[in-house]
Amino acid sequence: MNAIDISKAKKIFGCGGTYRGGYARFGSCPITCPALPAYALETAACAIDERYTLEVVRSKPRRGHAWTFSHFAVELWREVMGRTTGTVINHSAINASAAAESMRSGVPAVTTVAPSFWQRRKSRKVDGVTVVRCPEETGAVKGCADCGGAAGPLCAIRDRTYVIGFTWHGGGAADFICYGDYWRTARAWDFGLSTGADDSDYLRAWFKTRPSNAYIRHHVVGDLGLI
Repeated sequence: MNAIDISKAKKIFGCGGTYRGGYARFGSCPITCPALPAYALETAACAIDERYTLEVVRSKPRRGHAWTFSHFAVELWREVMGRTTGTVINHSAINASAAAESMRSGVPAVTTVAPSFWQRRKSRKVDGVTVVRCPEETGAVKGCADCGGAAGPLCAIRDRTYVIGFTWHGGGAADFICYGDYWRTARAWDFGLSTGADDSDYLRAWFKTRPSNAYIRHHVVGDLGLI
């Protein structure tokens, strides 16, 4: 696992961030993830690491904000997130309809969409649920640290009533290509490959060094999987 105290990445500039691999890229990601490349099928995770997941949820600064995303099925981690009012885990849904279904069940959700989805608007309704375009994409904010005002980044609001939509931002111009497998993100992810240390302990120790008003994006790449 690799932790960055203050990121210089465009979107999460100024925030803390972690990169969680496994023994290879995608090692902590679910084997069911649609963005999983063929080469990662043998090393992807088949279950979540409940101990690590609970540590993620606990690792929210008292006066700050913390959030992350998971491609794992909601029923595998929903109960863990419900044990505390800490880090918000968003269901990274396969499409807008699936994200809307999660929202109706009380689980915050996000999804990726094609550029044509927006039809020059900042939000649309899908199956009765509003999908709001990430404000950083529209230029309304500079990044996550600038998003949402006093309430914090939209993705860190647990009881919101809308899906956050991200326009395709993978390594190519097609859906289901993971941005984590390309460019600077991939290099940072490689530093987060497992050396045999326990990710829960690593995260706990790192979190203790963060100020109480920090913003933290947990596993910028990677997921909740059991390594």
